[in-house]
Amino acid sequence: MVAGLTAPEDRIFVWGFRPEIYYYARRLGASRYLESQPLTGVLADRHLERSEVFRPEWVTGHRWLLERELGARRPAVMVDGLGPFNGQLSLPPSLLVGYHLAGATEGAKIYRRDGF
Repeated sequence: MVAGLTAPEDRIFVWGFRPEIYYYARRLGASRYLESQPLTGVLADRHLERSEVFRPEWVTGHRWLLERELGARRPAVMVDGLGPFNGQLSLPPSLLVGYHLAGATEGAKIYRRDGF
């Protein structure tokens, strides 16, 4: 679905531990962050059912860098691969400004940048 919503030169951002989405969509990431552990402070696998922050000092600095990167290189599509499993760790609404829900699967919500 992500490949169908984007052009080959478009960049995407995936929230959660879903690196296979980059591979199957054949799209480059819009950020250095390929998974959400440093962005939520919650370790992988635990984040599917729990929301306790393991490293709170990670979160502020990493989120600041992420917002800068996504502001400079706005992804055509953002995929929330964590929220459907743990709503407390969904893609932050502040990152979804200017995006609309374009589709969903059992394990992901796909947001497309407005104007596409």
